[in-house]
Amino acid sequence: MNMTLSLPALTPYTIGELLMGLQIATVYAAGFYDVTPLDQPGVELGKRLAYLLLERPGQLPPEAPPPDLTRICA
Repeated sequence: MNMTLSLPALTPYTIGELLMGLQIATVYAAGFYDVTPLDQPGVELGKRLAYLLLERPGQLPPEAPPPDLTRICA
């Protein structure tokens, strides 16, 4: 599948609209694939890593969770 997107102008507003539309499309697509996109371990890990990069006080480096081989091999 593919898609062509056209923006009327390259402004912060139109880029914001595009990004929001892609986020919404991701959530809907995840529902079709039976994936919970807002409750994945990677989301929490990503937030913790971002907090470390932002040097937020009190943040410890995240521990890597063990891989779920059942999902990879299925």
